Amino acid sequence: MKIIVCVKHVPDTAATIKIAGDSGYEDSDIKFVANPYDEHGIEEAVSIVEKQGGEVVILTVGKAEAVSTIRSALAMGAHRAILVKTETQFLDSSLTAKALKSAIEQDGLPDIIFTGKGSVDTESFQTQYRLARSFDIPIVNEVSTLNIEGDKAVAQRET
Repeated sequence: MKIIVCVKHVPDTAATIKIAGDSGYEDSDIKFVANPYDEHGIEEAVSIVEKQGGEVVILTVGKAEAVSTIRSALAMGAHRAILVKTETQFLDSSLTAKALKSAIEQDGLPDIIFTGKGSVDTESFQTQYRLARSFDIPIVNEVSTLNIEGDKAVAQRET
């Protein structure tokens, strides 16, 4: 089983952000980490692959510095990673979904794609929906229980 986990490189939520005019903020002194919601996806993907076999592939869109987040994901048990390099830290959700889709198509379609429920930086909460729509696949958000048996996945969520 091949599971792709989309992981965003975000400022640590404990970081002090300095506003830098119209350009956003100054990030030279900020520690960046894996988006906390995405870490749940990494943990679940690794757990599934440990039981059923396969591989966990981390997919990140961001600046070259995002390699530190990728290393953290690999340390959690992921098998390999893909970094789609950009010049800016923040792309809108439409561009991010397009970049993710292109990378997934080039790497080969997975059995399942995990994302967090959203990112703690921009909180647009749109990328996962745009990505699912681009592949014309179903999406379930805020999953609390996931059971995969063969080619069938049953997800439960709280509402």
